[in-house]
Amino acid sequence: MDSSVDEDSVAQGPSKLYHYTRQQGLLGIAESSAIWASKIQYFNDQSEFHLALDLAVELCRAAGSIFSDSMIRDIESMRFANIFVVSLSAEPDLLSQWRAYGEPGDAYSVGLDFDAIQAIADLGNWQLLECIYDAQDHHDAVSDLITRHLQGAADDGSVRPSFLEEISAVAVSAKHPSFMEEREWRLVSGIMDEKRSPFHFRGGRYTLIPYMEFPVAVETEDGSETIEAFKEVIVGPSPYPELSIQSCAGMLRHFGIVGDVRRSESTFRAW
Repeated sequence: MDSSVDEDSVAQGPSKLYHYTRQQGLLGIAESSAIWASKIQYFNDQSEFHLALDLAVELCRAAGSIFSDSMIRDIESMRFANIFVVSLSAEPDLLSQWRAYGEPGDAYSVGLDFDAIQAIADLGNWQLLECIYDAQDHHDAVSDLITRHLQGAADDGSVRPSFLEEISAVAVSAKHPSFMEEREWRLVSGIMDEKRSPFHFRGGRYTLIPYMEFPVAVETEDGSETIEAFKEVIVGPSPYPELSIQSCAGMLRHFGIVGDVRRSESTFRAW
């Protein structure tokens, strides 16, 4: 695959995207040059993923096409598909994100270069998707997709192979309007085959959570250069911000990472 990025074919976004995490997550990213992408069904709120699939089933039934049953079977298969996601935000210093992904004194925001992340996603056949927050936009995206694929279904009733990838992208990017302030983007894998792409597992609060690694630094295919996405770290609300900044900067030097370190503007509190 050509490592160059066609500006007309990729998402356009902010200069950086931010991944909120805790100390162990930051250390893991720095040491392995990778972010963990969790299986979508293990996210804190997976209901939106299923809501989009429910809407797709409803629209297929309403269409009354001879191909609807085949398409519905494909949609239902998506509920357990091996799709892995990294959550990112266009907001570098958002209190709700510190609360969601960290603890007071143990929260960091890793700034990643947008163009570099897009290029790495292209090389690995991942997608970088901006989340959709408007309910009408959700409906329109699913409706357009169903209509287009029903019109293009094969004579035997099967749908085109691209359908599963496209419906998964719509389902994964749908978010409730109440989360709009997060300005979330998501790195989304294709539908992974466990035999060909073995998963890892990490401990969760209630279950083991399957995950895959998404690299934040890769060589281009010809080996002529390295695409590096890691650009900065924002130290979250802390009672010892200066010490936290110093230790974080030392950690980056230890792993040979060139990046800025700065403190959050949010006021520290035991939330």
